[in-house]
Amino acid sequence: MDPNPAPYRRVIMVCTNERTTGEPACGNRCSGPILERLKIHVKEHGLRRHIRVCKTGCLDQCALGPNVVIMPDNVWLKAVSDADVDRIIADWVTPIEREVHDRGCASVAPSHVQPLDNPGNPSNPHNP
Repeated sequence: MDPNPAPYRRVIMVCTNERTTGEPACGNRCSGPILERLKIHVKEHGLRRHIRVCKTGCLDQCALGPNVVIMPDNVWLKAVSDADVDRIIADWVTPIEREVHDRGCASVAPSHVQPLDNPGNPSNPHNP
C-alpha cells in the first residue's frame, strides 16, 4: 500500500441508500435530487478536478437523513433537503471556486494544493 496525495480539495458524499423494508433511508427521502444538483453545479463551474461529488451507501445515520458528508472538513449534515443545496454550495463549494478561478487554474490538477478550510485553521468558519 502506498500513500497518495488527495486528488481533490473537497469530497461531498451524499447518501443515496434505499430500503424496501419501510425503514428510514436517505434514498427514500429524496437524496437523489440533492446529489444531482451538487454534481451539476460542480461540473458547470469547471470544478470537477477540485471537488468530487459522489453518492455513498448507508452511513448508518438513516433516521437523521438525508445525510451529506463533506471531507476533509469532517462535516456531517443531517436532514438535508433540496432547499439546503444552495447553502452547501455557498459554504463548501464557492470558497474553492473563488480560489481556483482567481488563480486561473481551473484546469490544473489540485493534488499539490492544501485544503482551503482545514479543520485546524482558526479562520475556518466551520470550526466548532
